[in-house]
Amino acid sequence: MSRFHKSVVVLLSLCTISLIMVVGLGFFMLVSTVDGKEYKRSDFFHYFMLTPERFMTFPPVSDDIVYYSKADDNYGYTTDIIRWNKVKDIPAAEKELINYFRNNGFTERTNGVVWSTYWSNAKPGVCPSEQYTVVLEYHAISVELITGSDEC
Repeated sequence: MSRFHKSVVVLLSLCTISLIMVVGLGFFMLVSTVDGKEYKRSDFFHYFMLTPERFMTFPPVSDDIVYYSKADDNYGYTTDIIRWNKVKDIPAAEKELINYFRNNGFTERTNGVVWSTYWSNAKPGVCPSEQYTVVLEYHAISVELITGSDEC
């Protein structure tokens, strides 16, 4: 076997191994979020694989942040949540998040998939596939994202 043929065999082997690893990683991510996965930023792997890009740009209303991701629930929706715990001033944090949405082109809408009111940056008249809402708790505040994986 010539040197060229050996190189081709090695290259094909590496490509096959890489493909198997990518498919395996995708399967692992699907399986690990079917029942929901709670994680923190220190969980490097899940943070960078599961966290929606928008969640990485929210203003930090607390240092205690927990993320949650749940895969498609067979109704065509995925759920992602960012929750800030130990928030000292809930009304100020809510105002900061609402200003964030407004400053980034989101509008408040009614009659959402899950919530009666939600935030969306889709054009009026277009079914928004991403719907965000702010949820207030006693010493915590969260932003929940429902993403439609099917058409509206």
